[in-house]
Amino acid sequence: MTNSLMESMKILMVIANQAEIAKRLEISPSFFCHIIHNQKRPSVKKAVELERISGISRMVWLYGDTHMLRVMIESVYGKINFAKGHPSKSKKMDD
Repeated sequence: MTNSLMESMKILMVIANQAEIAKRLEISPSFFCHIIHNQKRPSVKKAVELERISGISRMVWLYGDTHMLRVMIESVYGKINFAKGHPSKSKKMDD
């Protein structure tokens, strides 16, 4: 295996998707998407729970902007595929 191929495989292995992160955080993929796009905020109780699970301050979950949330989430979970669109809608693949 070439070095560039091995490097590419390592990069792909650290990329998580929103649904995987949501599952780890014990929230729905939809709610996670809304949080990271500043469309919804968790309750204080949920922010405390997210802090306990992720180690990311409840203040970030409650008041962080999109960039701050993404940076903090990636610092914990690695590079994330922040795909556009709703995570619960699957894309059709050509056969």
